[in-house]
Amino acid sequence: MSVAFGAHSYAWMWSMPARPCLERLQALGFDEFELITMPGHLWPTEMSGAQRVSLRDWVEGEGATLRTLNHPGTDLNLASPVPEVRAYSVQILAQVLALAADLRCPAVVVVTGRVNPLLPAPLEHHRQWVLDALRALVPVAEDLGVRLALENIPLGPLPRARDLLDAVAWLNSPAVAVCWDAANAHFCGEDPAEGLREVAPWLEVVHLSDTDRSSWRHDVIGTGAVDFASVLQAARDVGHARKPLLELCIRNPEEGHRASLSRLAALETTERLQRE
Repeated sequence: MSVAFGAHSYAWMWSMPARPCLERLQALGFDEFELITMPGHLWPTEMSGAQRVSLRDWVEGEGATLRTLNHPGTDLNLASPVPEVRAYSVQILAQVLALAADLRCPAVVVVTGRVNPLLPAPLEHHRQWVLDALRALVPVAEDLGVRLALENIPLGPLPRARDLLDAVAWLNSPAVAVCWDAANAHFCGEDPAEGLREVAPWLEVVHLSDTDRSSWRHDVIGTGAVDFASVLQAARDVGHARKPLLELCIRNPEEGHRASLSRLAALETTERLQRE
């Protein structure tokens, strides 16, 4: 029996390739997935055409759904002051978009850059750099039929809902959407539920994990301060039909996913009893 949430492969990226990871997640009850792109786990230049078809056919044959691909913003920086770094980031993300198309995955989550935490360039410069880089990716995404889901990231120049919406409006393409991350929003001091409602018309995927505001984490549900009841209610209210995805960045992923599912189930049971 499938669970009411999807899952991200982030926590397995250093320990196993994508397919055995999906099998682990499937055994936990998940049937909707986001895959991290990382060498050794899932990487465009490591996958032949036949390997891409094999993974795609396996996912579809299992009745599962590959919702999104996602490259973490550790090596790439669309908001870099250095033009060559931005160009390289665009090049790699174009390869990830092509991989998504081959896997019949409808969207790629895009980390919207990083700024220097000690002495950043003026914010308007970082925002224009990331917008220009995204503008280079839009025609690639349009041609491939894959959406760019811009994510709210605390370290980047577009950390809040309004920043993402400004970018969506500026890019003005049906290939541009939003990935809303509840933990990132909370860490930034934004109400995750209010932000979700704000980005709802462009919402591609919702990421769930826990954190507080003293340190940025993507931890097990119930170990931080995120108000998941309000986030899930907001997702229902705006009619977001897809399953929210657990994105846990932890060392004991199977235990953490089980615990998170248990706490979310208890939360939904409590809410249902209160409504009745």
